Amino acid sequence: MAHIAGMFGWTEFLGHLTSGGTQANLEALWVAGQLAPGRRIVGSEQAHYTHQRISSVLKLEYTSIAADRRGRMDMEALESELRKGDVSTVVSRWAPPPSARWTRSTRLSRCAGATASAST
Repeated sequence: MAHIAGMFGWTEFLGHLTSGGTQANLEALWVAGQLAPGRRIVGSEQAHYTHQRISSVLKLEYTSIAADRRGRMDMEALESELRKGDVSTVVSRWAPPPSARWTRSTRLSRCAGATASAST
C-alpha cells in the first residue's frame, strides 16, 4: 500500500488490496457502518447490486438514487437526500454502466456532508 500511496504523493494512507470488487464493497460498507452507526448509505441505482445486498446483510439502511437515461446519478435527488442530514456515505459509480457514456460529475464532488465510496 505504501508504494501505491506514494504514486499519488500521499504520505498518510490507510488501505489494503482485496481479491475482488465484492470483497472491497463489503469492507467499505462495513467501515461506513462502523464510522457512522445509524446513518444511511445512499447510492446510484446504477451502483453494483452488491452495495444494496451487503448493506442489508450488515443491517445498514441503503437508499437508491435515481439515474437519468444516460446512467448518471440524479444530482437533485442526491442533494435532496443529503439535506435530510442522516447520510454518512455516498456510493458513486465512477465507471460507466454498459449503456452509458462516461461523464465526469463535478457536482458530486461538491456535495457536502457525505463521504464517497467508488464503485465499478
